[in-house]
Amino acid sequence: MQPADRTKHVLDRAQSFTNRVRVRKEEAHRHFEAYHYPECVLAAQEGLEFLLKAVSLLLINEYPREHKIDDKRFPAFLKKVMAAVPPEITYPDVARIIFLARFWGEFYLTAKYGMEATGTTPDRLFKREEAELALKHLDSVAYDAQPFWTWRQRNPLPAAGGGEEQ
Repeated sequence: MQPADRTKHVLDRAQSFTNRVRVRKEEAHRHFEAYHYPECVLAAQEGLEFLLKAVSLLLINEYPREHKIDDKRFPAFLKKVMAAVPPEITYPDVARIIFLARFWGEFYLTAKYGMEATGTTPDRLFKREEAELALKHLDSVAYDAQPFWTWRQRNPLPAAGGGEEQ
């Protein structure tokens, strides 16, 4: 695949992820207003996850395919993404995006199913305060993929090869 085609492919996929960030953000706000706090947390978590996927795709042409990167693989992923941040992009803070996605990823299954071992439902665990924090975190970074999208547009990927994922 030619560099321009590879770059367009990455930009299109990243745009799809950023569209999902926007949709999850809207969904999280609707759930919050309806007092559906676990669903708000889940939508915010998914929004952060899609943001991380978009940013990592734009920077390293790959993204995590799971809700939470396992502890063994996380240091290598973090190092690879952080090393790829262009020096001209000083904001947004990629480490914060990764941190928030990882932090809220810890709650994905609990927000969805509760604590099954104890029979505790998600609505008993996630209250207004947790939902507000999840929304605050998503709102603070929801549009942070844009500088990386613009950067990738101006810096096409090299010709196919080198082991990047397609």
